[in-house]
Amino acid sequence: MAINVRIPDEMKALLKGREDIIIDVRIGDYLNTEFLRRYTKFKSYEEFVDFSPYTEEELADNSDLFQTEKMDRYIELTTNFNSYANLFSFAVETKLLESVQKRKGKNYYE
Repeated sequence: MAINVRIPDEMKALLKGREDIIIDVRIGDYLNTEFLRRYTKFKSYEEFVDFSPYTEEELADNSDLFQTEKMDRYIELTTNFNSYANLFSFAVETKLLESVQKRKGKNYYE
């Protein structure tokens, strides 16, 4: 799945002048346990998928299902976000900031 991500200021020097970046990501890598516990009603990615309006197999076969009205409604009811796009973009930004903070010796979640 490719998405547009707003790069945190701390990482802009790494981009060497590029304004936007498109990356290919695995959803479960960004919706990790710590993120889900903090920003959703779920304790794991598996639980998030189990309660979603689509089966795990459907989501694996068609990542476009993450961008449907049905999924956005599910996200709105079970998380701190109003759409899957907002949830996932924030998760990617959080992961990027976490990486920067770890390099500086800080824990992003503190």
